[in-house]
Amino acid sequence: MKALFVPYYPKVPYQHELAAALRKQGVEVAFGTGYKPFCVILLSVIKGGLPDVLHIHWLTFFYASAVYPIAIIPELFNLIFEAITLFVLRLIGVEIVWTVHNRLTHDSKFKKIELFVCRLMARISGAIIVHSNEARDMVMNEYGVRDSGKVNVIFQGNYIAYYPNTITKKTAREKLGIAGDKKVFLYFGLIKPYKALSALINAFRENDLSGHILLVAGKPLNKKIEREVVSLCDGRDNIKTFLKFIPDDEAQIYVNASDAVVMSYGNVLTSAALLFAMSFGKAVLAPDFRYFREMAMEEGCVYYEKTEPEAIKNAVKKAVSMDLDFMGAYNLVLAKKYSWDISAELTKGIYMNLTRGNE
Repeated sequence: MKALFVPYYPKVPYQHELAAALRKQGVEVAFGTGYKPFCVILLSVIKGGLPDVLHIHWLTFFYASAVYPIAIIPELFNLIFEAITLFVLRLIGVEIVWTVHNRLTHDSKFKKIELFVCRLMARISGAIIVHSNEARDMVMNEYGVRDSGKVNVIFQGNYIAYYPNTITKKTAREKLGIAGDKKVFLYFGLIKPYKALSALINAFRENDLSGHILLVAGKPLNKKIEREVVSLCDGRDNIKTFLKFIPDDEAQIYVNASDAVVMSYGNVLTSAALLFAMSFGKAVLAPDFRYFREMAMEEGCVYYEKTEPEAIKNAVKKAVSMDLDFMGAYNLVLAKKYSWDISAELTKGIYMNLTRGNE
């Protein structure tokens, strides 16, 4: 059996880990193309070969104009072409599986177009995979899926084996110029215009948190956001910024220097960042979303209510007095239960059920 992942993003560990686990299950996995504004599905089939299952992970290739400044008219033609390609593939016996990672693109400018595409994709797909029960409910309610058996909840695996993790906290802090035994909180990853980061930075600008450290490590989405972050952090010795792309082999420096990782509050249905932090054995501060509560327990996580202006500051102040090492150790034990082998076994089962009728 052959599965083709579309689109393919080389810097996304999720796809690599799932593909590796599926191959152990005897599934041939090919990667399509990514970062192309037009004809992504056709180009992926040309690159990876005709599959038994086309496994679509993100839908941005349908509506790049919702994120990128591409003329809307050519993009509408692309949307029609991609939809026709999917219908043709279904006609010749290729099964379609769609994993829903987000309700809508975080940077969406044309939400109605996205919602239309999502509903179309839900109708075309033979099966839909989500990573939480919250996501399952959303897909059924908002995308008009009436067959509950079509939507399958499969939790992501952990990233314990993916990222190097050999550096000690002491060495990591020395590399980053952090002295003493201060509590260190980390905001890690691509920096997008979420309100949580500005609220977090402002919390560390206040005197009652001046004795602790905030690390902001990741590449800003654009220069405007970079300038805003630099301006907010200016003159604060307890806020250290590393505004650049962090390679996988350097992630351990920033994570192991920290005591806790802070999650932002975009409109998420799944978060690799949560399992990333748990895989390093770190305590987590996260918005009080149903998804986070499905994946992490209060023993390892401090939840905050995103609608309250002072919530993220109060969460940090609460975390400072907690045993963050114990919370991190608890999260690591929990992370080990999230296995890519289990995820792959369940995913393969979906592939088998769909293709059995084509034999």
